Amino acid sequence: MKIIAAQHVSATLMSKQSPRRQAGYQTLYYTRELLTEDEVSIIERIVQYSAAPERRPKWQSYRLSARRHVISRIVPISERDDAGRGRRYFTHSLICDLPDDEQLDVSLLSLLRPQKFLSSLDDLLASGGMRTREAPTLMVEVGGTSIEDALGHLSDWSGEELNRLYMLMSDPRRLIEQGQYVALVGSDEQIVEVLRAAFLLAPPSALKFCSFDTNPSGSASPPDGPFWAHGGAAAEASYVIDAARRQVIIPDSSPLRENGFSPELLSTALRKDVAARLSRPSEEMLLCLLDRRYESFVGEPVYQTLRRDAMSPLVPSDLALLLPLAHAHSELGRLLALESDGDAKRPGTLPASNTPFYKKPIQQLRALGSRLKKRFRLARPQAAPDGTAGDGDRAERPLPFWRRVLHRRIVK
Repeated sequence: MKIIAAQHVSATLMSKQSPRRQAGYQTLYYTRELLTEDEVSIIERIVQYSAAPERRPKWQSYRLSARRHVISRIVPISERDDAGRGRRYFTHSLICDLPDDEQLDVSLLSLLRPQKFLSSLDDLLASGGMRTREAPTLMVEVGGTSIEDALGHLSDWSGEELNRLYMLMSDPRRLIEQGQYVALVGSDEQIVEVLRAAFLLAPPSALKFCSFDTNPSGSASPPDGPFWAHGGAAAEASYVIDAARRQVIIPDSSPLRENGFSPELLSTALRKDVAARLSRPSEEMLLCLLDRRYESFVGEPVYQTLRRDAMSPLVPSDLALLLPLAHAHSELGRLLALESDGDAKRPGTLPASNTPFYKKPIQQLRALGSRLKKRFRLARPQAAPDGTAGDGDRAERPLPFWRRVLHRRIVK
């Protein structure tokens, strides 16, 4: 789909370069029909490059309101001004209004490409806006994320790190309110790629708080609070996403851990086996994450461990940790019922396989395809050279694992 984007352009210029013949930082032109003066003031304040520790281009992403999203490219100018001072820069921002019924934050990350923005001071000075003081609106192509693309963003992560990433993304507002931020370690390209995975795991209502600056330089903050994530070294940060290594650091004492499952709390024998299976997530597990069924994602390696390994009965602490997962993972629930004390949960009193206890998971799996189709764009069928349907029509069918799992559960 295409959405309308406003523009804002500013720079630190010499007097001979400025349309007003004034030296220093100034807004040069913007889309006046779409941006208010207050919004321009916010953008001016936030793009200040000032004393950035590294003289390299950077990205900023934040929201002016619940629907209005800003992506800025800030580029240093190597040439010194008339007084011999350095630390000059120019900025180019795109401002988009997100539709109420669309979650496009992951797709908007595709706009973070230098070729979509002014690339040099010469280009800026030669642009039409320097003469007219007006910036035209742009039509920005923002496509949905296909299931295949979404799986691709998650597939190069281990399950353990995805588990930590889920917990980290569970409540960005709480992290900001505690005066914390996430350190993003890596190149800008690596950072953008890991943010695609992170945004897929965040609750939709939390994405407006996921602002970031890939090379922060000051204390200016978006309207909803300080930047959630900063590019740069991780030495001073308690929360880290290492984009190069696909690793996540969360303090053991972090309240965000309350929003997830920590295998480290399991007993030693069980923890080792669960961690080994979690480290290699299956396609089924990844799709559970995309479908926001986190308990099923972490419950699957636990279920496989208990089902395949001959283990002594679970200790009470393990049982207490695992019981919350049983509500979402019915097969794990059956195994935990066998482990639990009390005649009501003994095998002889488990519900028969033709009761809703067993039918509900099958109905949920059949509904999974429908939900994912609504959230992610599926590829259109591609016609073969002879005019018949090509391989593209496979994208409209349920993925193979759904059929395998349904068959396994139905025939039991």
